[in-house]
Amino acid sequence: MEIKALGCEPLSLRRVFIKDGHTLDVYKKDGGYKSLEKALGMTQDAIIQEVKDSALRGRGGAGFPSGMKWSFVPRDSPKQNTLFATQTNLSRVHSKIAT
Repeated sequence: MEIKALGCEPLSLRRVFIKDGHTLDVYKKDGGYKSLEKALGMTQDAIIQEVKDSALRGRGGAGFPSGMKWSFVPRDSPKQNTLFATQTNLSRVHSKIAT
């Protein structure tokens, strides 16, 4: 099964048809969490650059580049910054930077 979007490579849902693919053990055996392990060893700037290089875009009306949005989060604030993004069936993605 493929999902195609304008200007993007098809997204493959290859794990959908794996037997017991919904279980954590099968997910891990199929390479699940490899990207998380990689990200935990990276700096914030390296993660943002990786997302920028991937050309990942938001699903809102403008399809704004996710890496660009992440780079706007202030890093020099003494307070902890948290980026919230929510999605419902009735609305577009809403994001807010909480400080």
